[in-house]
Amino acid sequence: MSANAEPHDFSDILKQVARRISEVEDIDNLGKALGFIPAEIARYKQTNTRTYDINYSGTESMLCQWHEGQGKAEQQEALIHALRTANLHPIVDELFPTSNPGAKSESQPGCEANKNEMVTDVHIRNLSELLLSSHYYSLSASLDIKYSIAEGIEKKEMRSYPEMYIKLLHRWNAGSNRTLSQLDQALKESGARGLISKYK
Repeated sequence: MSANAEPHDFSDILKQVARRISEVEDIDNLGKALGFIPAEIARYKQTNTRTYDINYSGTESMLCQWHEGQGKAEQQEALIHALRTANLHPIVDELFPTSNPGAKSESQPGCEANKNEMVTDVHIRNLSELLLSSHYYSLSASLDIKYSIAEGIEKKEMRSYPEMYIKLLHRWNAGSNRTLSQLDQALKESGARGLISKYK
């Protein structure tokens, strides 16, 4: 398949993304945006250099591993968000030319009436049980929580993701009148749109 050919399935899209990333810093940033910890990212980078010719097999493996934890309905949106978070906008423009970050999101069925309802501990606990591990760092970015803080929560909770999400969301919600509408928007931005109608 030529470099300019249009990807015809999601596995091919992942390969095309991997082929277009060569800078170590870009791999680091994308790995973080996809929810991997530094040690995991380092192993994928090592795979890229195991043979005489530097290749993209490690980067592709990282993307495929992330893909296994994604639902089909949200995988493309989540990948686009991660690429933008990693400042890889040219790849988004090339592979997803019809994506429009400024487009108005559609309202979720049944959510309009309670969009101004405050986020409660029940909402946080319900959502924390639904979120995938791959959503962690993209959601923390959407909540405007610094990477170092999110990483500290991860280390303290020993990668127990429900507890990590509870701590993360409580930190975001503490001392503020956060609404379900705000939380829903963060879920959309982090590629977890499919959970909006499930945690309430």
